[in-house]
Amino acid sequence: MTSDYKFEGWMGEDERSAEGNMVWQEYEPKKWEETDVDIRITHCGICGSDIHVLRSGWRQAPYPVVVGHEIVGVAVRVGSKAEGDIKVGDIVGVGAQSDACLNRKLGDDNNERPRCNECASGEENYCARMAPTYGSKFLSTGEKTQGGYARYHRCPSHFVFRIPEGVAPEYAAPLLCGGVTVYSPLKQFGAGPGKKVGIVGVGGLGHFAVLFARALGADEVVGISRRESKRQEAMDLGCTDYIATADEEGWETKNSRRLDLIISTVSSPKMPLADYIGLLRLDGTLVQVGLPEGQLPFRPGSLTGARRRIAGSSIGSPAEIKEMLQLVADKNVKPWVEMRPMSEANQAIIDFEAGKPRFRYVLPFTILLHHTAKLVPIMSSTTETLNRSAVLPHPKAHPMVIISSPIPVPTGDEILVRVRAVAINPADHAVQKLGIVIKPEFYPYISGTDVSGEVVSVGPDQTRFKVGDRVVGHAMAWQKGEIKYGAFQEYSIMVEPMVAKIPDRIPYTEAAVLPTGLVTSAAMLFSPTLMGLDLPIAGTEMNSKGKVVVVWGGSSSVGSNAIQTLKAAGYIVVATASEHNHGLLREMNADYVFDYKKDGIVEDIINTLSGVGDLAGVYCAVYSDTALTACATIADILTGSTYLGTILPPGMSVPGTIPDGVKVLINDHILLGSTDTGKRLWVDWLPGALEDRTMKCMPHPEIVGKGLEEIQGAVDMIGKGGDNVYCLDESLL
Repeated sequence: MTSDYKFEGWMGEDERSAEGNMVWQEYEPKKWEETDVDIRITHCGICGSDIHVLRSGWRQAPYPVVVGHEIVGVAVRVGSKAEGDIKVGDIVGVGAQSDACLNRKLGDDNNERPRCNECASGEENYCARMAPTYGSKFLSTGEKTQGGYARYHRCPSHFVFRIPEGVAPEYAAPLLCGGVTVYSPLKQFGAGPGKKVGIVGVGGLGHFAVLFARALGADEVVGISRRESKRQEAMDLGCTDYIATADEEGWETKNSRRLDLIISTVSSPKMPLADYIGLLRLDGTLVQVGLPEGQLPFRPGSLTGARRRIAGSSIGSPAEIKEMLQLVADKNVKPWVEMRPMSEANQAIIDFEAGKPRFRYVLPFTILLHHTAKLVPIMSSTTETLNRSAVLPHPKAHPMVIISSPIPVPTGDEILVRVRAVAINPADHAVQKLGIVIKPEFYPYISGTDVSGEVVSVGPDQTRFKVGDRVVGHAMAWQKGEIKYGAFQEYSIMVEPMVAKIPDRIPYTEAAVLPTGLVTSAAMLFSPTLMGLDLPIAGTEMNSKGKVVVVWGGSSSVGSNAIQTLKAAGYIVVATASEHNHGLLREMNADYVFDYKKDGIVEDIINTLSGVGDLAGVYCAVYSDTALTACATIADILTGSTYLGTILPPGMSVPGTIPDGVKVLINDHILLGSTDTGKRLWVDWLPGALEDRTMKCMPHPEIVGKGLEEIQGAVDMIGKGGDNVYCLDESLL
């Protein structure tokens, strides 16, 4: 088996790459072994090590190199001998280590090597032959390791970790190096009840140390940094006290022999190390985890007077990473992260080096596919009474106008959602440029139909949701005619039944791709007056008796939702997409996959399906004369239903050549919300399907910015003929 996806990433070619000069390139991954896992990367944290390596700060880097070792994504290929019960579709992560000897017989072992005690004792991070995730070589093949500023990552399964339920991927990513780098020494040196812990450097690593020291139960957690200006941040993180070494005269005397343990996260060779050691009590320990590019000052006398120790610590073992991730889930530990699009990686490392993040940057990234939506997250309001909105004051207005108005109040069973992300669809461009679909009396109008966010208020008759719930829903301004129901605003009113809770592990930016694709496909597939197929039922393994549905355009947002709901309903699903998107179709468990660009595809589909089962219908999830003609031919020839479902809205003529016996069905979204079908799908089935991963938020978004001001540009982009998914970064959560 070979992969049908490319390994591409931001490549550092020389020392100048650390100055924001990485180049996007394709590269060859390590040779596949059955102990490996391939990961489609969704998030990668930026670590200080990335910049050190890019500029050859510690040693000469093995250019060209892709950095990044705080990797989270979806397992898309799992070897037959993989460890850890990892399955395709699992959310997984990789930290700063990708290989160790593990006491294996390796190809370069001409003689028997002595037993590796570190690997044998579960401390693989201290293996003498430990291979970092990038800038090194895999021990089994001798090939270069490459990191996570990329589309995909391949590495041995021993160093791949399942992300627990409840840990969002944007939080998990920076934990896999930065987090475990401080968690390990805190745990190893006893930072728990009865202990007083100091954290030198309240920054990227230091903020993790504060969070974990509190989670482990330390009595006191003292932040130590140079300036008084950081005090409030330190206290907000959970410090019980703070020492400003540059602004507080005599700090070393006032705090002498106060602490049991110090974790030093700073990397400056000019740090006052002897003064830090003086803060330790009898038998106290200072653990240095920051890695200066030079040497540290040191006086042995600062140790001998109180039997103090200096120790070092390097990342964490696989066992410690698993333990840390579970602690994060159990204690609801939330790192302070800022999201920067993967496309901005060059600028992001410059800003990281300048100390701008509070406290870690995470690069979200998903594959550019042939999808039909753009995603935009919304910045939440800075006031508690006003709602900012992007409004079309009249038909064909351009640009949208940003206005402020009172935050709406939910009535009946409505809910008020603080919007975190919205998807922008081709329909939004058509509404603005052509002035179609929306009734004239609905203006001024707030466009958009796809919303994800958190519930901040509920109507008096609402029983399904409570304040604080994370939700995704279909905005209904196009039907309701009031601006409070639009998507492109900071607060939006959502209505039953087209709202569902989303698990904590699903980022808002991923959830926002769901509603329109789901509503469009489900209205056609399951409404009794259209194709009338069997709906999926929560908790039930369904069998539609060998019936087949063909989905043309399976990698589109509509097609992705169609495939997943049909599979959940027990149908045999045949899907088409361009060849480079076949991995996506398989990720959604399509039974048969075809390249729509291939000559003779219609004949191939017909020949393949002959004898497989009766046709339950053909669904054309794209708008194209060629596609509709192909779908009509399939519906005409195969045995079974002659229904041809389309995404065509009411009033639009049917393009293509349609045989007389084929019944073309026109879509009507209103059918889903106004019938029992919508309730059965959104209320009874979808929340559980998202929880157990029967339903995934497809297609995968790409992040392009943030804020209401960016929406107009994204709508304009989709109007230029592009059919990729774009999204803006999640707002500050």
